[in-house]
Amino acid sequence: MPSISSSVLRTFKLFEMFEKHRKPMTAIELANGIGAPRSSCAALLKALADLGMLGMDRRTNSYFPTARFAELGSWIADGSLFPASVLELLETLRDVTGETVTLVSYQDLMIELVQVEKSDQAISFTAEVGQRFSVWGTGVGTAYLSTLNTLQIRALYRRAENRKLVDPTIQPIETVLAHASQCRDRGYYIAVGAVFPDATAISAPVSSSISARPLVISITGPSERMRPNFEKFGNMLVSELNAL
Repeated sequence: MPSISSSVLRTFKLFEMFEKHRKPMTAIELANGIGAPRSSCAALLKALADLGMLGMDRRTNSYFPTARFAELGSWIADGSLFPASVLELLETLRDVTGETVTLVSYQDLMIELVQVEKSDQAISFTAEVGQRFSVWGTGVGTAYLSTLNTLQIRALYRRAENRKLVDPTIQPIETVLAHASQCRDRGYYIAVGAVFPDATAISAPVSSSISARPLVISITGPSERMRPNFEKFGNMLVSELNAL
């Protein structure tokens, strides 16, 4: 019998399969896709069906997530979790800069995109809600770390090291601390090519007085177009955040 952690991991992989393929799938297809024994996958599918999370079409012996499952998490990305002033600022920054503006949240050693205002320009940074990036070495991650003190950053770094989520030879702790300090002093952080080679992100944290949930706003676009506006966009971002 699989451990609880294995069962949880298989459940997540199962729903990731549905998100990827977006069609009903058979037990055999799902078992192969998540790399689980067919008997274990069958037991998992039965449990999820009994809970109302999956529906089964007996004509094709295929499964698909139910509307109930979709409804359970729909409130997370509908914007109601975030201050209206922050959501309005995303649109304003997108319109003024012409670049893609994202709102991200810290999620246990990772940064997750929770709102995206996409640029209308033909060549622009493309992002989707739910995308996750490392805290270490990214602009949004550095902006989040700037809200923590040195002891807190070191503690997170040790956890990341233990989980193989940071490479000390690429992102040594002293560099991480220096970049966080730089962001703290200036109010924003510029990351050139940190996630994608030709993209630059200018990121700044949202004050905890505005949102108890740790949030960061980032303006991201092609580096060539962003470069002349580094200081302008950075100061604009900080000014707008201070005015909230």
